[in-house]
Amino acid sequence: MTKAELEDKIRKSEKLADNKNMPEAMRNGARANVEKFKKELEELEKSKSTPAPAPAPAKATKSKTTASASTGNPIVDVALGKIKSIAGTPQAIDEATIKRLIQEQMKDADGKISLADLSDDLKKYIDKYKMIEISIPRYGFEVKMNSEVAQIENIFKILDDILVGNNVYLIGEAGTGKTYTAEMVAQVLQRQKIILNCSQYTSPTEILGGQTIEGYVDGKLIIAWRDGGILILDEMPKLDPNTAGLFNDALAKSSKTRKDDEVSINSANPKAPAIKRNANFGVIATGNIYPNAVDMQRYVGNNQQDLSLLDRFSGSVYFVGYSVVNDKTQARYQFLYDLLVGEETDNKKWGFRFFMIDRGYTRYSVLSLRTIIAMRVAFEIEVSRAFAKKAGKEVSKGGKTLWDAIESFLVAFPAEAKEQMIQRFDLREDAINAKVRLVLDKIVNGGMTGLKSVLTENVRENATGINSELSAMNVSTPLILKSS
Repeated sequence: MTKAELEDKIRKSEKLADNKNMPEAMRNGARANVEKFKKELEELEKSKSTPAPAPAPAKATKSKTTASASTGNPIVDVALGKIKSIAGTPQAIDEATIKRLIQEQMKDADGKISLADLSDDLKKYIDKYKMIEISIPRYGFEVKMNSEVAQIENIFKILDDILVGNNVYLIGEAGTGKTYTAEMVAQVLQRQKIILNCSQYTSPTEILGGQTIEGYVDGKLIIAWRDGGILILDEMPKLDPNTAGLFNDALAKSSKTRKDDEVSINSANPKAPAIKRNANFGVIATGNIYPNAVDMQRYVGNNQQDLSLLDRFSGSVYFVGYSVVNDKTQARYQFLYDLLVGEETDNKKWGFRFFMIDRGYTRYSVLSLRTIIAMRVAFEIEVSRAFAKKAGKEVSKGGKTLWDAIESFLVAFPAEAKEQMIQRFDLREDAINAKVRLVLDKIVNGGMTGLKSVLTENVRENATGINSELSAMNVSTPLILKSS
């Protein structure tokens, strides 16, 4: 490669590494490429100023690479797989042979590799992280998202709704990802998100604006309407019905069937002129129930809402269920996903969630994304302590464990239900700790291969990033108390 080509590759790799919208695994790979290309550039500069010594004969015991081995880098794995098919043998091949075979293959392929040449693993990797581009001709707008965001339930319908000015209402159990979905819509449309956490104490000032001890402030509805943005009404049914009525005017005028400069609303400032609608205004509300009836047993904080408010969301109401992709991503570790979620179709493989649903125990508690994250973090604290012990450090005793998190979760259930769950899943401290030790051993002593072996398949490619997170937790060393 020439100096100009290497410098161009460094620039492109640095740009990809800094792109926060890309998956962490791809950003980590780009960072590695930056270092690689910089070293190549440095070697190129040296070779111009210093004659290169004659290469020594390659020894069979050094600089060997097995074509069938996995390097952890899917691009390199493709090259090695290609070499194996060309060489017709899985034996060790030295570095010089690898370079020669790659050059010959690229020459035969006119410098190009087709999709058919790629391994199945790399095809899956590309399919998972590829960027999806969608053109919406009527609005002259193109949206981009990665394939994981594209799997969010009803994402494309919600995008259509927001672009045409429909108000969207997402209903689902606690922790199903309603707010996350709303935030991803804002991200894909490149609009700011303005979140209003709704409760019976939400005031008109928070919505329309008003005088405070710091002077007049604009409400969040006014900011979104005037400046553009997705207004997320988080847990909308918790609003007092009279307060919720303050949204009626704006929600009735959100539709793009009328031009932006033809509709306006008033703020709480009587001296201010009416405000024209920004083209990027949109509303997504979330809630656990459809608020024309109140679930008094499980969601007692919700209020029955006026039909005039609910009419503003008519035709754009979506029920959000639990997402396998989100569950596996947040659980990270296969044994934890199996314990907490499991498979819906086979009661022999049920985890907590489906067992609770089957027995009607969701009236006591729900196993949400937040629950999964809390359990995972408890386990990762144990991982951090295990690494510290291996390094010879003294670690805190009596710290948080996965068993502690499980025991805390069971507090929500009455004695009979709790006992059934204990029996079904062998929820004894020694049994849970035994499972944890098996996984810890693979992570702490098995290197990157061991870590990958215990991860769910959809986060396996981000093993390097997860390993970095575990290394940065720093919760393993005890507090040292000094007497005064």
